[in-house]
Amino acid sequence: MKRLSSFIKTAAGFQYSVNLRYDLAKDNKVSGYIPLVQSSEIIKDVISANRLGETIRARILIGAYGTGKSHLVLVLLSVLSKLLPPESFESLTRKMKQTLPEVAALIETCVAPHSSKMLPVLVESSGKSLEQALLLGLRNSLEEYDLGELMPSTTYQAAQEQINEWREQYPQAYHMLSEYLIESKQGDAETLEAGLRKLDDKAYALFCDAYREVTHGAVFEPLLRGRPEDVYRELAKSLPQEYKGIVVVFDEFGKYLETAWGQSKDIDLKPLQDFAE
Repeated sequence: MKRLSSFIKTAAGFQYSVNLRYDLAKDNKVSGYIPLVQSSEIIKDVISANRLGETIRARILIGAYGTGKSHLVLVLLSVLSKLLPPESFESLTRKMKQTLPEVAALIETCVAPHSSKMLPVLVESSGKSLEQALLLGLRNSLEEYDLGELMPSTTYQAAQEQINEWREQYPQAYHMLSEYLIESKQGDAETLEAGLRKLDDKAYALFCDAYREVTHGAVFEPLLRGRPEDVYRELAKSLPQEYKGIVVVFDEFGKYLETAWGQSKDIDLKPLQDFAE
């Protein structure tokens, strides 16, 4: 008599939990996903909400521990961001056609070679404020997907604000900036600011060199200075043509709130509301 184990086997690569940071873009995590009716409806809702013309896109996914939230989000990110080739989704869509074929069709459209994709941003709290967590997540994503050279208008604005801050609050730093520009025969601070106002790439590169000189080797981080909603909006406009936008996931947000409350911190959720709106 054959044992049940000869008919049923654990899927290769099976794990009891999914880590979005380390499991994203793994083929077996997508092919091994089991789409239930409820999770398929969520996939349909999120994909539909991110089509052109839709305006209500923010979602909160709530569920008990072990219900597969992270695995579901991993599949969603893989689809929306086309992190795998189209054939990697065949197993998923084949299973989904048995329950909700219209959702399978949506996925096939999203991952088709001609379709555009979204830049995935994973946000982690790491003890930082909401604003810093959102901005750090964006910076890390740009570096991971070789988009670190993008220059939204907020980048030039941040450089101008830094010069103004030196001028008004740190005169010694402003003096060092002026000296650096004169010694390198690059004009003066006013000329540099005029170039930044014109969104001139050379002016920004010069400012970054001067910033390292003034701060003794520090790197200017413009994406960490603005309001998340402004930085994300401007950067979305600067993305290459194959991108249609940015998809942001704040995993384990409940734990972030629990940790903050446990440390008796005042939590300002207004930035998150502004960002979602």
